[in-house]
Amino acid sequence: MKVLIVYPHFWPDTAPFGTMLKTICGDLQKAGFSVTVYTAQPSYRGCQKAANLPKEQYVDGVRVIRTRLFKIKHDNKFLRLIRMLMFLLCAFMHGLRNPYDVYWTGSLPPVLSGWIMCLCAKLKKAKFIYHLQDIHPEIAVLGKMTRTGSPIEKLMRLFDKYTLKHADRIVTLSEDMKEALAHKGADTLKIEIINNISLDEGQSEMPDVSLPKSARSPLRLIFAGNLGRFQGLDLIIDAAKLLKDDNGIQFIFVGNGVAKHDIIKWSGDLLNNTVFLYPAQSPAAIKPLIAECDIGLVSLKPEVSRYAYPSKIMSYLEQGTAILAIVDKDSSIERDILDNALGYVSHQRTAEDLAQTIRKIKESKADLRNTREHRCTYFKTHFSSAVICQKWIKLLKDI
Repeated sequence: MKVLIVYPHFWPDTAPFGTMLKTICGDLQKAGFSVTVYTAQPSYRGCQKAANLPKEQYVDGVRVIRTRLFKIKHDNKFLRLIRMLMFLLCAFMHGLRNPYDVYWTGSLPPVLSGWIMCLCAKLKKAKFIYHLQDIHPEIAVLGKMTRTGSPIEKLMRLFDKYTLKHADRIVTLSEDMKEALAHKGADTLKIEIINNISLDEGQSEMPDVSLPKSARSPLRLIFAGNLGRFQGLDLIIDAAKLLKDDNGIQFIFVGNGVAKHDIIKWSGDLLNNTVFLYPAQSPAAIKPLIAECDIGLVSLKPEVSRYAYPSKIMSYLEQGTAILAIVDKDSSIERDILDNALGYVSHQRTAEDLAQTIRKIKESKADLRNTREHRCTYFKTHFSSAVICQKWIKLLKDI
């Protein structure tokens, strides 16, 4: 079976899913599928790692075709859109000119990627897999990138409706996301839940930063990943302010994003005292930092958990680090954490409730170390690359 996967980022580009794809594609190739990845030259957030790779090469037996896109500043949204449209046009033409049995794309760029490659698959009378890491336009509305009823939102819904109707399989990350897709009209019999793998699973390297030293053994809470508009990080800083006089509680933020400067502003005098901010690290370098911490923070604004499932959950569990999630009540994330004894949940969305939860965690800190192996085992049995890749292999065999 010949499979075409279209995604604008692929290893050694640093986009998280582009990194995951290397592992998934390698396992699919070993399972007997003929996999081609149509991608672009490395460009994620200014990545210059091997930015002039060959137009065509083989990575772990997988054929990788890279198209070159013009360079732009990351904050130029209009040119980013034009560049993505050019990428999709090139991918569409490649898909039309070459015979594949299965066409597979994700949600980058949102909606357009799925619609264009779904159309390509139908013209070729092939199967189509729509892989949704997040659900649009709902996420765009929650992030205030567009508004309900706007021309852009209506157009996105129109394209997405076509793709959901004609996709042969729809893959998403959680029960909440499956329910949201069903509410949009997707056939539940087509929807599969296959979560992400941990980035660079089993690998680690020395980070170029070190955690703050303390005379005591502090309770360390880490937020690792994108510091973005959907995380509601101001609530964590407000809780840190309430806990500033509680000796031995440190809040560690590692990453970049639009909220980075806000964190600096919100933290005030707490910065470099109880709140610490470090630049983004490679997936392998972030792991020793997570392993040094007691709690991995997952924070999402209201309703976002219906349309996304953060991959940092898998990164925390791989290291055995307990999770403290600030998410909606009765969400898939809450159920996964509480039903499987993976950590704690705060859903009152007040700084007082979050601070009180952290105080309780501090009182039982010894339990966190005693249960670390349980979380590592849960990761291996539910989110390891071996488990996730077997699900992809089964899906392709059954399609």
